[in-house]
Amino acid sequence: VWVVFYAVMNTGIKKSLENPALVWETVSGSNPQFHLWYLRIMIYLYALSPLLSILVRAMDKKTFRYFFILFLAFELLRSTVYELPFTPGWLHDQINLFGEMHLMRYTGYFLLGYFLSQPEWTHRFSSKVLLAVYAGTMILAAVLNQWIASADNWPTQALYGNFSLPVAIEAVCLFLVVRQKHEKTVLSPTMAKWLVRVSSATLFVYLAHLFAIQRLQMYFGLYTTNYNVLFSVPLMTLLVFILCVIVGIVLERIPVLNRIL
Repeated sequence: VWVVFYAVMNTGIKKSLENPALVWETVSGSNPQFHLWYLRIMIYLYALSPLLSILVRAMDKKTFRYFFILFLAFELLRSTVYELPFTPGWLHDQINLFGEMHLMRYTGYFLLGYFLSQPEWTHRFSSKVLLAVYAGTMILAAVLNQWIASADNWPTQALYGNFSLPVAIEAVCLFLVVRQKHEKTVLSPTMAKWLVRVSSATLFVYLAHLFAIQRLQMYFGLYTTNYNVLFSVPLMTLLVFILCVIVGIVLERIPVLNRIL
């Protein structure tokens, strides 16, 4: 449904009605809408979950560590080094030999969450240390990313990718901090119900946010570069989130649409 929606919106409603083949070309393509990769990966992980469940129960700690060493070497470090501007061409060629290890890539974080949820990891570092590492990594990544952009003379997200080492470190730190703070938290039925609704809303925001951003740019000329990014990025984020949540609440009350969207 969402692939067709974006195919029609990106092509234009009038052109889509006049020539439906244009929509079909987009829908049947390998990457119909770049941010919808998330839905495909969710299907992939849900399909593997029964096997992963057996795997985590059968593997000992030594085997787990071996798996994450592979994940670190062939995904996190490989992806990070590949994006650096001074990486020589011959090394790029060697790195590309390991570019199709998708099973390792998308199950890495999935299993990492299980591994880090163990009590021995949850309390190994204090929350202050974790937050300091998180902040330091974020600042260092921002500085290095700016340096890479200057070296390339082009905007880049080299160190902001899902599988870059700085992002992985930040994700681990936040995960452990949340585990520490809420390990013994018991949710009331009301709070649990509210979290379910928030979860549903945030998924809708993810699916619809690009459409909202495009419309704000097309009709109101709003870009994150209009003003200082320290002001405009949070403002744009908040505006898009509020718009998408309001639309999601309205659609939730419409029969049929509330089931498919």
